[in-house]
Amino acid sequence: MRAPRCLLAGLLAAVPAYADPAILRQIAEGLASQPSRTASFTEEKHISSLTQPLQSRGQMVFRKPDTLEQHTTAPHPETLVIAGREVSISRPGAATRRLSTGDSPALRILADTLRGALAGDVAALRRHFRVSEAGPLSAWRITLLPGGNVTAQVVRRATIDGSFAEVRQIDIAQVGGDEQRIMLTPER
Repeated sequence: MRAPRCLLAGLLAAVPAYADPAILRQIAEGLASQPSRTASFTEEKHISSLTQPLQSRGQMVFRKPDTLEQHTTAPHPETLVIAGREVSISRPGAATRRLSTGDSPALRILADTLRGALAGDVAALRRHFRVSEAGPLSAWRITLLPGGNVTAQVVRRATIDGSFAEVRQIDIAQVGGDEQRIMLTPER
């Protein structure tokens, strides 16, 4: 009789303590109501082959419908721009690298995750993930679990934390063990 109780307790623990589909709609509407957003960011990447995390900071700008700019100021200047299906990476003194999200399913999933989170585009997130939410509007969390085989080969889990119409943190755990945390502070 212990095994079924343990199983039931585990299943109950996996269900969000507060789940309301109306909250997800309100979060998405709040995020979608802003044509652009600018935030300072701090990013921490845990790469499985490295002993120390990589840290960076700078400014992130999102403009509807699908442009995300990440201007890294430290430790080294770099600008990452995702616009439509194109990704460009620029560094001072180096040629700009250009990639297409159409050429890399992993790049497309990561780009859609970041842009979908900042835009409140639940439909874009649902193309790749099973989407659930928890918490009140003042401290919400959206959890993304792979919704198909291609996504499951790239991302184990992602969470987006926020308050009202602001994204505060994005965590992405990749299949190979790498993890990325982006903490955002909105600029007014």
